[in-house]
Amino acid sequence: MTSCENQYKKLLILASTLILSLCVTASYAATTGKPCYEQASIPQNTFSNANPQILLQDITNKQLLPALKACQSELKKGSTSQRNAVVYGIVSKFIEPYIDLDSVSSFIAGPQWRHMSQQERQRFTKAIIKVMVNAYSSAVATADPNQIKIQYGRSSITGANKNRATVSSMITQEKGRPPVAVDYRLAKINNEWKLTDLTVAGVSTSQSYHSQVQAYFQQGNSITKTIEWLEKAAARS
Repeated sequence: MTSCENQYKKLLILASTLILSLCVTASYAATTGKPCYEQASIPQNTFSNANPQILLQDITNKQLLPALKACQSELKKGSTSQRNAVVYGIVSKFIEPYIDLDSVSSFIAGPQWRHMSQQERQRFTKAIIKVMVNAYSSAVATADPNQIKIQYGRSSITGANKNRATVSSMITQEKGRPPVAVDYRLAKINNEWKLTDLTVAGVSTSQSYHSQVQAYFQQGNSITKTIEWLEKAAARS
């Protein structure tokens, strides 16, 4: 065998090895079922919590937008349920640790919150958060994270103990889409800032769902039936 033939054979072996390695890697990624947002190098929730505006900037720029970029294929090509699952997974992993879940859920549930068992509260919270996330997943999925720009404006800290904060922002998307004003309301709990409400284009998310849930209770529906209604809505979205 000539030296040229030997060299050609070596190249074929090398190419075959590389192709096999790629196939094994792809197969492993597919079988492990690892979510797209966990495959990217995104930092964990280790940001400074001293300033609410800086905290929100870190969450958005270092976690949320990189996660959305990593999941573009799933968000663009997946079914509605798959898209919702991806967005819910991103929120659960990166946003939920900074949400005051008890405060949000108890406000939306109203007086019925104190009549709920611990298990009912957990079910109510999980369902209402999923319903709220699903409501925004369509807009999130169709937006291009490479084109999204978030400008933070005024922020204010109020309350006798300086334990309440409001941070304003303007979200600019692709050309042709109008900018959206988003205000974040936070409370300091155990010396950490937690999100309590999100106002989009002047509409309070918590207030909106509070009104819907209270209207359902006022129709004579029990706590169990209301939770089941929310769980069905979460699964249907």
